[in-house]
Amino acid sequence: MVQQDLERKLNNWYKDLNGKDYALILTDDADSLLTCQFLQAKFPGLQVGGFFNFDELYINPERAKGKKWVYVDADITRGRCFGNHRAPISNPLALNPNVIAPQAYNQKYIGSTLLWVMALYNEDLSALSEQELIRLLCIDSAYLGYYNKNGAFKHINKKWFIALGYPNLGDFLEAHQKSDFEQYITQNDLKAKINIKDGYLSSVLNVPYDYNFELLSQYQKEFVTLEQLKIIEKSTIFNAVETYKDRFVIQKRASVTPLAKILT
Repeated sequence: MVQQDLERKLNNWYKDLNGKDYALILTDDADSLLTCQFLQAKFPGLQVGGFFNFDELYINPERAKGKKWVYVDADITRGRCFGNHRAPISNPLALNPNVIAPQAYNQKYIGSTLLWVMALYNEDLSALSEQELIRLLCIDSAYLGYYNKNGAFKHINKKWFIALGYPNLGDFLEAHQKSDFEQYITQNDLKAKINIKDGYLSSVLNVPYDYNFELLSQYQKEFVTLEQLKIIEKSTIFNAVETYKDRFVIQKRASVTPLAKILT
């Protein structure tokens, strides 16, 4: 269970997700895919209504029209999202441990969106097998920070595992080696991306959403410093993350298609 000092800072929209009012927006990797599938299992009827690859946003109108969109594993600056990066622009609807409990860069949460969302919904990990736990910690390289610099930051990882209600994950990592996770990632293509081709999702990952998506809008990516970010009009930025200390990747909307009129 997420510790109370985190839980009391959360916007409560995540508690009543349902297919009538909400649609999920998938992004381009296994972290987003597995988080979407977890949420769909938790809330039957909830559907993936869009796909955002950080360059374009695609929508399935049948599943997205009239719904509140929830971006999964993205750090948008306005609207509902589950994320896990340090985000430089405050979004009160964002559910992200690095937004609700900001830390110094070298003390940030570096686990996956999947692990964070599982903690939000009090998912019990005790019945997971060793291989299932390895898989969980491979997603978005959630294991990696524990071993970096010969374990210099493992206490930060343990702190976050405790905050999420999963203190035993630190012991699990202590009992394994970095190579155990690297091998699993390679064998299972967990670094593979999800793409879109002719309106359909494509990946070596098992993506179950075999319906058509239409282009809604395109985005321009920029790499900026902290000083540059300070002078950019924040309302023009759609997605923003800090990739290195005081170094940011942002996306600005560049164009929209006629589909935007149909959806509004």
